[in-house]
Amino acid sequence: MEVVELEREVQTLRDRAARLERRQGRFLAGAMLAVAVLVLAGWQGSQAPRESIRTHAVSIVDKNGVVRLALGAPVPNPVVNGKAMERRAPANGIIFNDAAGNERGGMGMLDDGSMNLCFDDAKTERDCLFLSPKFGNGLVVNDAEGNGRALLYLDTSNVAHLTLMDSQGHPLVSLPEFPKPSKSAQ
Repeated sequence: MEVVELEREVQTLRDRAARLERRQGRFLAGAMLAVAVLVLAGWQGSQAPRESIRTHAVSIVDKNGVVRLALGAPVPNPVVNGKAMERRAPANGIIFNDAAGNERGGMGMLDDGSMNLCFDDAKTERDCLFLSPKFGNGLVVNDAEGNGRALLYLDTSNVAHLTLMDSQGHPLVSLPEFPKPSKSAQ
């Protein structure tokens, strides 16, 4: 074997040794990082439960990744038939969604000072308990188009009201009674 060829072989061996040393260094660094992560995870797992968690939102998803329960400050805008709608004011609370991600009810406090607990069908709010600084507090039952058909509430002066409406929105029962139209208005 010639000297030049021997020097090439020695250089090749030196290059391979350097590559192996680099690989070994990376492997050792990765192994040390993995051990550190496992030790830290074990240490975190053995910690006492936290007294509180501070966050803006928590989303609970089903096996398909659809958000079924949202707890937030604020909660997201409602989705109805796959389309996002605007709330009349930002809200904090709990939202319940169906398997398609459409809002089907919730409990919330809106930034306008009102509070509600509502149950929805696939298209609209159906039953709501409410507390509103502008209107009072009570219960409204809506038809399939979202029109109020039965309303029981206390107004802001603590006067009790009961109103039952027909499908065109005309009162069937109103306690206290609605004022009768004057003859000149007829």
